[in-house]
Amino acid sequence: MNHTYKIQQEADNPENIAKGILRVGDTATLRCMSRGSSEETTITVSYISDLSGVPILCLDEAVTSGVRSEELEVSNLEIGDNPKAFIRGRLEFIEDDARPFAEARFIGSNHKIPNGSSLVRYIPRDVIVSVDQQRHTVSGNDILTKTNQELRAYERRVVDHMNDDHADAIKLYAEKLLDEPPGNWRMATLDMEGMDLVSDEKRTRLWFNPPMTDSGEIKTRLIELVKEARG
Repeated sequence: MNHTYKIQQEADNPENIAKGILRVGDTATLRCMSRGSSEETTITVSYISDLSGVPILCLDEAVTSGVRSEELEVSNLEIGDNPKAFIRGRLEFIEDDARPFAEARFIGSNHKIPNGSSLVRYIPRDVIVSVDQQRHTVSGNDILTKTNQELRAYERRVVDHMNDDHADAIKLYAEKLLDEPPGNWRMATLDMEGMDLVSDEKRTRLWFNPPMTDSGEIKTRLIELVKEARG
């Protein structure tokens, strides 16, 4: 899938660049090492970000079993090309009550969950951002988005409503505000800092400027963006 990194904040801010990479990417390279081995294994994984920006990976059961039994140790997660993020962190298994939300977000982002696979979080500890051969290290906490339970409760409802009843608005967001080519654009995810839009094999992100401070702002923000797009 092709990606564009639409970062409305300062483009030279490593934290914002890292956020853009995580939010817009959809595949990553997971580097692992088996216990007692010095050889590293690389696994290409599909992923999305949760509301806070934490990557949710789709992993084969053989990998998750290896992690659970501590036979497999995760080294890092790599996303992007240039810019690129090297994320050091740990895998965290998703609780039963949170799994339906993660699965709905994953499938809504043009992904499938193959049989024998499961979703897990990758909690970032720190991130090395590489841009034009320059590297910056940022804390994992600095790339996460503040969120709340209210948004988690009705994010999918808002996304489905926009896709079903306001496809024209989503098209304006992508093609007028982000200068994307014409396409069958729809909203994939929504969070306090922006929304992810997809069209076939294309994926982009529209950042809220400034970010929302309360989930009650959603309707107002979406209407304002339509007005801005229409000029």
